[in-house]
Amino acid sequence: MSTARELRDAGYLYDSSDFELQAEYSRSRDLCFEYNHTMPSDLRRLRELRKQIIGKMGLNICITPPFQCLCGYNVELGNSFFANHNLCLLATAKVRIGDHVYIVPSVTITCATHPLYAERRRQELDLAAPSPFVTTSSSAPTAAPCPV
Repeated sequence: MSTARELRDAGYLYDSSDFELQAEYSRSRDLCFEYNHTMPSDLRRLRELRKQIIGKMGLNICITPPFQCLCGYNVELGNSFFANHNLCLLATAKVRIGDHVYIVPSVTITCATHPLYAERRRQELDLAAPSPFVTTSSSAPTAAPCPV
């Protein structure tokens, strides 16, 4: 039998209340909480926390708090990435953002989805659905607010 994480990563319905996933999500929330409460002038600590939150990053990364990220190991940021306030990444599947991308305030990029049918939702199963929209090409603009 596959674990909830293996099911999620393979694109199947999975139990998001699974203990291991909840522990992973709690760690993500804790790191984002610390990031969001770090002094803006403490650039070294902010960089260290980004390295713990984000899976792969290029050079010259700036993410202005507040920032929320779930499953950050699925996130790849290119060079010269800037995100203004209130970026939310729900990366239950791969999210790739290219070079020279500037994100305006209040943008949500999500792979998390829920079943369309009520019967499935009552089973408390979720789905991680990668789509072409979560691979943002280099130099792509966004407008506020912009759920993707």
